[in-house]
Amino acid sequence: MELMGSVGYCEMLYRTNLLAIVAGGARPKFADNTVLVYDDISKKFVLEFTFSSFVKNVKLRRDKLVVVLSHQIHVFSFPSPCQRLFTVETRVNSLGLCEVSPIVSAERQLLVFPGHKLGSVQLV
Repeated sequence: MELMGSVGYCEMLYRTNLLAIVAGGARPKFADNTVLVYDDISKKFVLEFTFSSFVKNVKLRRDKLVVVLSHQIHVFSFPSPCQRLFTVETRVNSLGLCEVSPIVSAERQLLVFPGHKLGSVQLV
């Protein structure tokens, strides 16, 4: 199977074999509105998410996958069963700015992204 193509965004799940990949750049093989999760041990894509607009960023945690679009952030349970947990409407986020607290067992898990008011951040 030919897997050559340029990558726009890539996020590794800590030091594991799982990579979340979004195509982009000069010679993409896949659409830039799709997130593909690649398993390096089995050498194949194990999950695929397609959205109605371009994916600006992707984040992985041991229990969540976060996909950032220009006006929305989608949070999914991860790795299985992989289901949409919630969606947050955001202001225009053309840079895909978003961070997720890394600790699964934390009492308070945080998702941080630009707030609706210019210069502010929102915590969820």
